[in-house]
Amino acid sequence: MNTSSNHTLNADHPLSKGQRLRWLYLNWLNNRHPQAELDSSLQQRIFPAHQHLQPWASIDTLVSPARRLCDLFWHAMPWQNIAAAMGRPVRLLEVGCGSGRYGTLLRDRMGANFGGYTGLDVMPDQAWTALAEDPRFHFHRAGAADVSGFLDGADLVFTQSAIEHFDTDLDFMRKIAKYTAANPRPFLQVHLMPSAGGLRTFMWHGVRNYTPRTISRMTRLFGADTVRILYSLGSGRCNLAHRQRITYPWLLGRPDGRKQDPAGYDQQLRRAIEGDATHPRANEACFYALVLLHRMPANLFDSWHAPCAD
Repeated sequence: MNTSSNHTLNADHPLSKGQRLRWLYLNWLNNRHPQAELDSSLQQRIFPAHQHLQPWASIDTLVSPARRLCDLFWHAMPWQNIAAAMGRPVRLLEVGCGSGRYGTLLRDRMGANFGGYTGLDVMPDQAWTALAEDPRFHFHRAGAADVSGFLDGADLVFTQSAIEHFDTDLDFMRKIAKYTAANPRPFLQVHLMPSAGGLRTFMWHGVRNYTPRTISRMTRLFGADTVRILYSLGSGRCNLAHRQRITYPWLLGRPDGRKQDPAGYDQQLRRAIEGDATHPRANEACFYALVLLHRMPANLFDSWHAPCAD
């Protein structure tokens, strides 16, 4: 088995009407029973975004709810503690980097804890040239299948809204598992991915959505000493804000609701994030962040812990 889903039909490619219906059905089927067949070592937690809103004004106000939550997550990560656990400034490897946007975001956020950034993508981006003027930035035309060749130079490998586009996500994770099993040094993984709620929210996007059940297929690839934490980012209110402002207008051929009323969207999204953080709905995450700690302190992220709620 080389994929966590029941299919590899990829919505990144043009799909016929029949294929689009099949894609929706297969993902609906794959998203069922989200809490079944779990990795017993997988810790499910809630990212308390309402406690980390300080960078709110510095994040693009027109990004989707999921993107805003992801940016808050990256800003809130305990970078000083991570660098201390690594014993040096942290060297980042992003797979599916696109323009390299998260390289600059994390460089600015990490400060002295930033040790360098390598971005991989199957499609080069024109932004790479300017970013590579910083000698700490490196870009390569490569994909998930090539990750083994770049892990030696990294302390943290991450994906941001990318792993759902990998046809064979389990093969990608197997390569990292093989590397971490053979190397005794501290190593960290962070993968941000759409939840089952994304099926109605994002519609045709990549290959799959994720649930704790399908994520467990990836986390079981790692040894017993790997700490596995799955954070829920946002919940039903954020999904609803996305559908009202983005999905429904798109389906109906109407203007994007974010651009029609930027201030109203900004206020709605902030209320949604605050409401979801304090009253999340079980199994209705907006996005997931999977954190895998290899030979690092198990309590590195404990300050974020909050119990799951119905």
